[in-house]
Amino acid sequence: MNKYRLFIVVCLFLLLWQGVQAQRIHEILFCNTIDRSIGKSVEIDNDRALDEIGCIGGYIGYEVVEHVYQGKDCTRKNLINLLETLECSNKDIIFFYYSGHGVHANTNFEDKLPQMCMNTNIESQFVPVHLVDEMLAKKGPKLRIIMTDCCNSIDQSGIVQAKDGLAMERGVTVIKSTHQANYRKLFTEPSGSVIVTSSKLGQSSIGNTLYGGCFSYAFWDLLLKECSSTTGTPTWNDLMKKVQETTVNIASRYNHPQEPYYVVNLNGNNSSSTNAPSYTTPNTT
Repeated sequence: MNKYRLFIVVCLFLLLWQGVQAQRIHEILFCNTIDRSIGKSVEIDNDRALDEIGCIGGYIGYEVVEHVYQGKDCTRKNLINLLETLECSNKDIIFFYYSGHGVHANTNFEDKLPQMCMNTNIESQFVPVHLVDEMLAKKGPKLRIIMTDCCNSIDQSGIVQAKDGLAMERGVTVIKSTHQANYRKLFTEPSGSVIVTSSKLGQSSIGNTLYGGCFSYAFWDLLLKECSSTTGTPTWNDLMKKVQETTVNIASRYNHPQEPYYVVNLNGNNSSSTNAPSYTTPNTT
């Protein structure tokens, strides 16, 4: 092989290598780990999300770029600044995860998603989930996943106001290499968005200091189960339905109604949450 042909081969190799390197998962975590009432549970959520998303990057061969804001750094200012300055390509995945308090304005029931309270009780510093989605969509990633483990209860005080969007100005998963193809089916093949919050409009979300949020625990465990299955190919719709049903069942053990809400919009097909099986309130008499 002459020097010219060798030079061409090396250049093609470098271009291919750069193309592979350009595929990234932007891991965005905002978790209120310093809250007195839920901080310990949120800390478990934060650590597991950090580990699991990192593992996903390894399974699918993507570089993981971490943007982690805990405790005092879990603020509206930091979130908006990150969303405004984030750079990604149309090959990238954005995985946004929030764990903390959440609430819903009592004047806007068309929006089924909550506002994230970040690490404050100052209403003006809350961030609606739909704003995060709109800002991330403008970045043009191949896939964006927005997941929030927080309450979606309706504010009865009238203090929390509906906020305009842009249009209006918990253990580390270990899998076999043979199962990595299922992760690639979920994370590298679809284009679009998956948005899920831990409880539907009007409900609160529960967690504990052992497993973290009830919903997050169900999601990570079922993601592993679905991707480790040898009997079928996982889909986001099937995964979300199972997470919804499992969360309902776990919460029912505490006599607590909690039903996740999700919207899956992938490859031009849109589907949203349906009512999960209800539970019967235990007879305590």
